[in-house]
Amino acid sequence: MPRLRKLLILIAVLTAVLMALGSFVRTTGAGLSCPDWPLCFGRIIPDFTILGVPQEVIHRYLATFVGLLTIALVVISFQLRRVYPKLVRASIALLAIVVLQGVLGGLTVTMKLNPFVVASHLTFATIFFQAVGVLLLKALLSGRVRPKLEPSVPFRRLLGLTVGAVFAQIVLGGFVGASGASMVCKDFPLCNGQLLPNFAFGPHAIQATHRLLGYLIFFGMGALFLLVKKESGAMAKRRGHIGGVFGLVILQILIGVGNIHLGIVPAMTIVHLLLAQVILLGLLSLGLDPDCRIFTKTEASTPS
Repeated sequence: MPRLRKLLILIAVLTAVLMALGSFVRTTGAGLSCPDWPLCFGRIIPDFTILGVPQEVIHRYLATFVGLLTIALVVISFQLRRVYPKLVRASIALLAIVVLQGVLGGLTVTMKLNPFVVASHLTFATIFFQAVGVLLLKALLSGRVRPKLEPSVPFRRLLGLTVGAVFAQIVLGGFVGASGASMVCKDFPLCNGQLLPNFAFGPHAIQATHRLLGYLIFFGMGALFLLVKKESGAMAKRRGHIGGVFGLVILQILIGVGNIHLGIVPAMTIVHLLLAQVILLGLLSLGLDPDCRIFTKTEASTPS
């Protein structure tokens, strides 16, 4: 188990770095610095003096390394299959996502940064990161006696809706950046002086929808915070958890406003993306404590 936890931590950290680097590639306009794929100007190691090539190539190298680590996870899961049989399926699913991500990465270049391909690339990166994060949390919680969470029906429903909204917001955020809609609204909270711009499909509608979804997430988190104050038992102890995530949502909105007033600052955009991932994982982790079935032993033997 220790080596498994270490490997999951390494994959999670490097995946976060990979997403940050991907955001840096996009915001610096380096997405097509290498006109071909999987090579760069026909070479494995291209000329790093060409503008934009270093971040683009390092992004590819790191993605390959994460793929190799995922293969290592599959190998370890097979070694532990008698003890943790469900881990095999989870690791194979992660490897399938890595393969798909490689295909989408190639299409991102060959299709000249098509917004739908870029958003799909971010979608599966998010799924991969969240899945690794959930596996890591379950591994860390394995063997601990945790009280069973019994949230009320309204809380469960609102939590599910909020999780879906945050996931959709991450995907939409990727589409906003890739479609050139990031700076079509130069003020806040209005959009070029209008409360609701023309909602015909276009950059303004995309940006306005992104903002509207952000407002809904804010109010959803506020409602969750109020609901958890009425919960009892183990759920009552999650008030700090919900409050912390709510605080991150407020910070996320402030960073978004900062990006509008300061222009698209790469560092702020990277933080904006990573913070969204933390918020989503924070919400998903609410349901992990009482049930760690993936790491429930089927035999008395102890994994190495």
